[in-house]
Amino acid sequence: MTTLEERKHALMYGQRIAPSKLGSYPRPAITYPFGQAGVPIPPPAAIYRKTQDGELLSKIVRKAFGAWAAAQLPEAEWDATAALLAADIDQRRPPADMEVLARYGFAKPVELAYVDLRGAVTYKPVCLQLPAPRTVMHLGTHFVADLIKSPPSQHAHVPAETMDFFRRWNEVARAERDQFTKASQWPGQFRVHNGRWPRWAEIEAEWPRIGEWLQDQRKQVAA
Repeated sequence: MTTLEERKHALMYGQRIAPSKLGSYPRPAITYPFGQAGVPIPPPAAIYRKTQDGELLSKIVRKAFGAWAAAQLPEAEWDATAALLAADIDQRRPPADMEVLARYGFAKPVELAYVDLRGAVTYKPVCLQLPAPRTVMHLGTHFVADLIKSPPSQHAHVPAETMDFFRRWNEVARAERDQFTKASQWPGQFRVHNGRWPRWAEIEAEWPRIGEWLQDQRKQVAA
């Protein structure tokens, strides 16, 4: 492989260099200012660079979705829903009875409740931290929430007053898939159709929720 100086000399005097000796020279990395979320924030006019920005875009997608999802389902609503599930567990499995079973190894303290959403956009269960551990038998904190008409389940159905929370959780999961996660692959699709990599402004225009988050981060950097 030729050195950079040899390559420049050959080009200056019209000498031919075999392709096998051209080699490759990495372009210098471009640095972006860090936003308050802890990730670099590229300016809108910057061109997306696959080798440098591929991982960055994935981080931005995760951060943007996390911030948006937290606004849709605030922590207080998670806590209130978990409290309703805990009350339902206590009603169906009286704590005094469970303590007796625990002495013989048939029950144990559990801190989390799991809810399977039937008819949801994902098979991933919703996990909620209970206000305090509940002593239950195996799968005693597992629930189902039917978003569509479904056959009976071996697990208890969630209380009716929690269904609005789980319907909204499902819509947040749908948005994660359609409005956030798919953005990570979009620059490559753009290049296939346009013959070039997009600018960050074009990424933000195509994925407005991510664009809103980036704009907010830029305002914080400028402040």
